[in-house]
Amino acid sequence: MEGLEDEYRALVLERDNIVVRAAKGESVTVKPRSGNVTYGFEISASHVVIDGISLSGFSSVGIALGDSTGTQRDVVLKNLKVTMSQPEDGIVMYTDFTGSGQIASDGLLINNVTVTGAGLGISCNAGPCNNWKLENVTVTNSSQGGGSGADAIAVENGDNFVFFGGDVSGADADGIEDGALDQHVDGGVRDLAVGSAHDTGNCDWPPGIGDDQAFGRQLAFGLVD
Repeated sequence: MEGLEDEYRALVLERDNIVVRAAKGESVTVKPRSGNVTYGFEISASHVVIDGISLSGFSSVGIALGDSTGTQRDVVLKNLKVTMSQPEDGIVMYTDFTGSGQIASDGLLINNVTVTGAGLGISCNAGPCNNWKLENVTVTNSSQGGGSGADAIAVENGDNFVFFGGDVSGADADGIEDGALDQHVDGGVRDLAVGSAHDTGNCDWPPGIGDDQAFGRQLAFGLVD
């Protein structure tokens, strides 16, 4: 159980170059300490890896991304599950730099991740968000009869988006809403939601890349114990 008595977030990452990883062979699930803790992770730092740390029972947001002071770079979320207690936001980039000429997110890899019970599964809201890759991702929204915006996966504004392998279902709006300029939704993706998947485009990002290759450069991470 995580979260302080007067804090609504279970874990806040503000320092760059951090790896938070479950011990080999171990299963870690973070749950709210009380009903006041409604956010799982809030990540404003860059060069961050979350590996094998699942979230369960948060009512507002599973993982909140974004740095209001500048571009968030090189975030990896892998081998984890986000299980929401209410149909709210699963994994969402909230920063809005629309019209400023600045990029909100440059480099996000989501690999082997499941989001269940959200109203909005995985999203770059206003962005812009560049260089996102989702590989082996399953999103099962909790349908509540909502309108537009209740997508399984959405990139409203950005460039170079790849979705390679996975399932989306249960969305009240689009299964996959992709506003990226250069995007590729692989044929192996099953879109079972109400909306229809956008088609393929030319993409600079081949499938099957490793964490250290995800953003076209070597990543250097510190380690949190």
